[in-house]
Amino acid sequence: MEVPQSSTELIKHLKEQMQFIVASSSSYDNGFEGEAKRLATSIRILVHDTNRSKSLLEILGVKKSIQYHSYLEKEDHSKTIAFVGLSMRFTDEGLRYYPKVGQPEYKLTFQDWWNQPVIYNKKNNINFSRKNIILAVSNKDGGAHVDPNLSERYAKLSRMNGFGWEVFKGEEEQGVVNGPELPIVRQTAYELYTTLASEFNNTL
Repeated sequence: MEVPQSSTELIKHLKEQMQFIVASSSSYDNGFEGEAKRLATSIRILVHDTNRSKSLLEILGVKKSIQYHSYLEKEDHSKTIAFVGLSMRFTDEGLRYYPKVGQPEYKLTFQDWWNQPVIYNKKNNINFSRKNIILAVSNKDGGAHVDPNLSERYAKLSRMNGFGWEVFKGEEEQGVVNGPELPIVRQTAYELYTTLASEFNNTL
């Protein structure tokens, strides 16, 4: 016999996941990029449904009615040569990806937000949505599980400068310091947190 959780208990779970996002985001921003792996797990708990399990927002009955904050407007990138939905800056070490953590400008439906391409390179066959990145990090790359094998395209993106940047300081070639996958997770967490803080302001 199973005992259903009350609405009060479910809202408590929501508060906890939002608190996890705040704590892990602070750790990430203070220099521990690996904390994005725990962010990916919280995001998955909140929004990802499977045949066997429901997301917390689906259980609460609000997932499809919410408008999700986004730094990117809804647009077609199919004719774009390359696109990166992150900030990038040159450092003494080389090129580094950074999340955008200012106020998101746009609002999208869940499906448009979750499946929106956030990094794209037609030449190198790179096309990742928020969903692709979050599930790869949480399910296979140390969030909730470590898989001994990664998909080739994710491995290239996260470990092999799959985007193909060539970075020089004078005549000296420099590398790309980090992959874009963890900054994308951090950015996605910020977008989701601002969405939920706005949606549940009177409840939380």
